[in-house]
Amino acid sequence: MIFSKQWFRLSVLGLMMLIMAYRMFTSGGTLMAIGAIFVSICIITTAMAIILALIYRHRAWCAICPMGTLQEQIGKLKLH
Repeated sequence: MIFSKQWFRLSVLGLMMLIMAYRMFTSGGTLMAIGAIFVSICIITTAMAIILALIYRHRAWCAICPMGTLQEQIGKLKLH
C-alpha cells in the first residue's frame, strides 16, 4: 500500500509543514489567526482520517500521520 511507503509519508509531512508555515507567515501574527490555523489543521486531518477509514481501512490515517512520521524521524537520530 502506498501509505506505508517512506517517500509518501515524508511527502505528506513536508506538504503539511509547508502549508502550515505559509499560513503562519501570512497570518499577520495575531493570536486568533494562529489559533485558527491549528484548529483548521486539526479539522482537515480529522476529515482525512475519516475519509481514509471509510474508503480503505480502519486507522489508515495512522499509516501516514505527519506527527507519527516526524516522531519516527526524530527517533532515528543518534544523539550521542
